[in-house]
Amino acid sequence: MNKEIVTEISIADIQIKDRLRETNPDKVLLLKNSIGALGLMQPILVSKLKNSTINYNLVAGAHRLAACVALEMENIHVKVVTGTKKELLEYQIMENLARNDLEVSDRAIFVTELKEIWDQSERFSGRGGDRRSEDYKSIVHVDDWSEIMAAETGWSVGTLKRSYRIGKILTPEMREVLRGSDMLNNQKQLEELTKFSTDIRLDVAKLIVDGQAKSVRGAHSMATGKADKLPAEIEPQDKLLTDLIKAWDRASMATRHKFVAHIEDHING
Repeated sequence: MNKEIVTEISIADIQIKDRLRETNPDKVLLLKNSIGALGLMQPILVSKLKNSTINYNLVAGAHRLAACVALEMENIHVKVVTGTKKELLEYQIMENLARNDLEVSDRAIFVTELKEIWDQSERFSGRGGDRRSEDYKSIVHVDDWSEIMAAETGWSVGTLKRSYRIGKILTPEMREVLRGSDMLNNQKQLEELTKFSTDIRLDVAKLIVDGQAKSVRGAHSMATGKADKLPAEIEPQDKLLTDLIKAWDRASMATRHKFVAHIEDHING
């Protein structure tokens, strides 16, 4: 993929489609304040469109573009890149994986998509072949994907493998169920979710999002009929009263007299 020089174009000439993740309003607001004060420090990436009334397609920089739109800017600095559809998608993924502020689910989706692109490319090969041959040595083999990705993104091999397992279960339907929930950034809970069968995962996720379960394990027990649903939440003052009664039952007679005296002093005072 070749990169061209940075230029300035009209925001109205940019289309946004086929994004792997949605923009986060909080991040857009932060960028809006930053760009408003300092200007756009890093140009967004776009590709030139052919046979379209819109001239460019966004490759990377959706949050920056949304912030500039919020600032009512008419033009934006861009770097125009060229390549196949898969090459442009890989560029979008690699730029995002370079960031440390990704949610767990976003990273998982990017890692999974990137691995699938690599699996389909000539860069990777299956097992077999003459390991001494120059052709074999020049190919990155499937078993090596996590090490190669770690070297290119800065994420550890362990993190990438866990992300891949999570990404495989984040189907469009699962993402819709989890939309807006804390689960999307909960590494432990998402890893737990990967351990269950496909036919039960959605039910487990729905129970957590609806507040009927507090953990993946608890939701799994409920979904498989091994546990009852959580009882209704106890009012704080009702809980205090229950605790007081329990304390009274455990107290000695002397302690009870002191407590009554304290109550009388409080009432009379």
